Amino acid sequence: MTRGGVTFLSIDGFHSAVLRPIMDAIDDRLPVRLVADVPSALPFEAPVIVVPSHRQLERLRRRSPDSWLVNVRHGLVAKGGLDKLKDRPSARRFDAVCFGDLASEERYRVHGAAPQEAWQTGYSQMDPLFRRDARPELGFPPGLPVVLYAPTWNPGLSSAGLLGGRVMDLVSGGMRDVGLVIKPHPTIPRWQPDWWAAWQALSVADPLVHLADPLEDITPLMLASDVLLSDASSTIFEFLALDRPIVVVTNPAATSDPDYDPADLPWSWRDVADDVTDIAGLPATIRGAIAHPEARSDRRRVYRDRLFGPFQDGRNAERIADRLVDLVKRIELGSAPPALRFELPPPSRWAVAHGEDDDESAWSPAT
Repeated sequence: MTRGGVTFLSIDGFHSAVLRPIMDAIDDRLPVRLVADVPSALPFEAPVIVVPSHRQLERLRRRSPDSWLVNVRHGLVAKGGLDKLKDRPSARRFDAVCFGDLASEERYRVHGAAPQEAWQTGYSQMDPLFRRDARPELGFPPGLPVVLYAPTWNPGLSSAGLLGGRVMDLVSGGMRDVGLVIKPHPTIPRWQPDWWAAWQALSVADPLVHLADPLEDITPLMLASDVLLSDASSTIFEFLALDRPIVVVTNPAATSDPDYDPADLPWSWRDVADDVTDIAGLPATIRGAIAHPEARSDRRRVYRDRLFGPFQDGRNAERIADRLVDLVKRIELGSAPPALRFELPPPSRWAVAHGEDDDESAWSPAT
C-alpha cells in the first residue's frame, strides 16, 4: 500500500455496503483498499483507516498508532452501544466521526466519545434512498404490496420473539394479499438461532415470504417495500428517506431490557410510526398503513429533517470522500493534528492465552 492511501476496514460483511460507495466516490484521487480484518490490514503505511463502528478500535490504536481512524457509522440508533464501550478514551474516541445531525454529535460528547474532528457529512448508506434508486424485483406477483420486516437483535427490544413463525399470518391477517420480506439483523442467526430457524421454515413453506441473507445490504429491500415493520431498529429512521408508512411493535419487556434508553430515537420519536402494543391488532394496522400511506407523513418529514438536515441529496458518500481526500492532503502537508494517542491497557489473560495482543474479538454494537 503506497503512502497517501486510505484503508477501509469491513470486519462484518454488511459493512461493505456502507464503505464501497465512499471508495467509489474517491475515484482515482487516492489509492484505496478494502480489507476484512485487522491482521490483514496491518502493518501498512496508509495514514487513514475508515471503519463503520467502534469494533476493535483499541486494537487498531495499538497496531497502527500513527494512523487517523475515521468512523463513518453504520447505524443511526444507539441502543446503549456507547454505554457498553470500555470506560476509557482509547475505546471511545476516534480521530474523526461522520454525523448527519448535531444531536448525534452531542451524544458522542456526553459519552466521552467526542472525536477531534466531527464531520457533518450525512451517511453514505442513505444515498440510494434519498436518490430513490430503482425498485428491485423480489419475485412477488406484480402490484402486490410488500412489507419489510426488520427486527432488531436485543431480546427485550425485539419483536421477533413475539411474532416468531406467525409473522406472515400477523402481517397479512390471513388474506394472502401481501408479500413479506424478512431481513434479520446480522447477529440474529448466531445469537437467536430459534428465530432464524422459524423464518427459514416459513420462507420454504410460503412463496409470499422472502427471507433475506442477514449480511446483505438492506437498502435495496427498503426500496422494494411499501411498509416497514420493525421495533427498535435503525432501519426505522433510514426508512424515513422514502416517506413510506412505518409500523412498530413494542415488546412489553422493553423497559426492562438493559439496552432500553428512553432518550434514544426509537422511544423518544415513537410517534413516527403506528405503534402496536398488542400483536392482535397488527393485521389491521398493517392493512391501514397500506391503504393510507399518507398518514403520519407530516410527522415523518419533521423527524427526517431533524435527523438528516441538509444531507438528503443522495451525495453523502461524495462528501465523506472529499473529507478523506482533504484529510490525507493535510496529513501530507503536516497541517493536520497528529492521530490521537492514549495509554492502552495491557493484554488480558484471555488474549495472552490465545496468542493475541489484545482481547477485542467480540462483536460490538456501538455505532
